[in-house]
Amino acid sequence: MQLPRTPMQILSRLPAIALTFFFPVLDLEAQTVDTLVHNLGALDALTVGPDGHIFASEIGRDASGKREFDGTTIYRIKPEGTVSVFTAAVKAPLGSALDEGGNLYVSGFTTGTIVKINPLGHEAIFAQGLDAPSGIAMDTAGNLYVANYGSGNAKTNPGRRISRITPDRTVSDYAVSMAFNGPVGLAFDESGNLYVANFNDGRIHRVSPAGEISLLATIPGPVGFAVGYITFARSSLFATAIGENRVYRVSLTGDVTPFAGSGEAGSADGPAATAQFYMPNGIAASPAGDALYVSEYGGTHVRRISFAPEK
Repeated sequence: MQLPRTPMQILSRLPAIALTFFFPVLDLEAQTVDTLVHNLGALDALTVGPDGHIFASEIGRDASGKREFDGTTIYRIKPEGTVSVFTAAVKAPLGSALDEGGNLYVSGFTTGTIVKINPLGHEAIFAQGLDAPSGIAMDTAGNLYVANYGSGNAKTNPGRRISRITPDRTVSDYAVSMAFNGPVGLAFDESGNLYVANFNDGRIHRVSPAGEISLLATIPGPVGFAVGYITFARSSLFATAIGENRVYRVSLTGDVTPFAGSGEAGSADGPAATAQFYMPNGIAASPAGDALYVSEYGGTHVRRISFAPEK
């Protein structure tokens, strides 16, 4: 995965390669943005448990530009923002998912593994042999679905595969398609459709329970740095446009609407339309569905987007 090594390098590339989109109307259901946690590091995926605790992966970034993906930490964040280290033993942690027993599954990007961490923080290899695993989703039967970003060249040989791992640790191909282009974000809807978001080109595809793959929508963003993660809440998908500094809402019919963020890189809180994000990346909904949590790769914060009260 050949990303620029520092946020400044990334931002310096955007004017030359960014795609231009225009969305005149902001989704008014997003009311305010505030910062729950400051300065945790270069953050990746978020997962929220039924008790409201947030698990945040730190992918790692060396400010000198000599190393990437050297993080090892999964943070546990209480709903009010208190932070503790859940584990510091997963190399290059990215996507994650929780099962009903409170076990956390985390993808090890550079090791090709899925690590299972029990509620006490004890780690064990659950699956291996994956190709730069990134996002993870879990279905109602406890099967894991893993996006293989791909360890080859992101432009000429990106990942094209979604793997399924059963509770007995059997690994198989769930969906393989040229439509996938460095897949990272995964999310299920209430009907069992799996949505796959491409990091490289911003396209979100739907995989039906019968295995049919179709294009749902395209999120704007620079080629090679488009969508971080997606989540399903309130009958819609929400996607982090990591290179656009925005969060978008995607209806299940494919309509794309800006949900939060002015598009200017920064950390300003406030109304959703004027608040700023700095490379929003991970995203997950609160158990009550009244807020979205967003991690930042550039800004190193965990942000909270509150929904307007339902009428």
